Amino acid sequence: MLGSIFAMNFIMSRQAMWLEAIEKRISATSAMLASMKGVKMCGLKDTLLVSLQKLRVDELRISKKFRKLIIWNMVFGKPRWSSSPSNPQHALIYGR
Repeated sequence: MLGSIFAMNFIMSRQAMWLEAIEKRISATSAMLASMKGVKMCGLKDTLLVSLQKLRVDELRISKKFRKLIIWNMVFGKPRWSSSPSNPQHALIYGR
């Protein structure tokens, strides 16, 4: 339980990094779409597509760190006895 509380600081910072990567990718995509005519005229379509793909890959790499922390937090943050059938809350809810 204490580990879960301690991990929240890391989770929040990783989530902020992930959201920043999302915003960066979306703003780049939006800028490219807004100037698509000029992009095509200059022949920069392939270059920008490679750049956008790199932003997607970076976003996924950053999100992986966040998702791993969330999983570890769920696995180790919940006491084992809270989900066992012998738990009094479980008996009240499910009538066993």
